[in-house]
Amino acid sequence: MLFFYKRDEQSLRVETRYDNDTAEFTTVLHYPDGGQEVERFSDVEAYRSWLVKLEGRLEQDRWVRKGPPVILPDGWPRPKSS
Repeated sequence: MLFFYKRDEQSLRVETRYDNDTAEFTTVLHYPDGGQEVERFSDVEAYRSWLVKLEGRLEQDRWVRKGPPVILPDGWPRPKSS
């Protein structure tokens, strides 16, 4: 999923997805200056906890979410083959 945030004239994009190749939950933060921060988690609870902290950090830094999230068709776990 893609989430978009705005602060003054700056924009921030948060991309969350599941990496089927590594079996990890990932987040990529795309900063206004072009920089990126990548986080990876193999445990879903640790990932959820980190996302809650991220949302708090963004709110504290005055980032406001703009619009609904965009659902990425390939960002989900593939069914396990039997």
